[in-house]
Amino acid sequence: MSDIRANTISNAAGTGPIDLHKQSAAKAYGGVDAAGAIQTADTLNISSTSDEGGSVYKYNFTSSMNNPSTFSAASVSTSVRIAIVNGRNSAYVTVKIRNGSFSPVDQTNMITAHGELA
Repeated sequence: MSDIRANTISNAAGTGPIDLHKQSAAKAYGGVDAAGAIQTADTLNISSTSDEGGSVYKYNFTSSMNNPSTFSAASVSTSVRIAIVNGRNSAYVTVKIRNGSFSPVDQTNMITAHGELA
């Protein structure tokens, strides 16, 4: 049995990282706190976030997506029952956070995006 050990895997030209194409891995993920500030400890392809008001949070992608097809959204609070992907295009996704009565609630939340990078 062999081990592959590397600190960096570069593209064929040796000028940058490899690109994930036609893979099932997430192309973007990240989270925001209740004020819309990005949680920088663990993000991928999220350049910035904002609180759009009304418990709607916007996640802007660093690299656009050709076909952002599948998103999941969740909250880390037990009082939140619903996290809805509200809008999407190649540059961003917005998420609405609602409680069990479908009333807006500001809570820490996170997204995962799958699709094709542009």
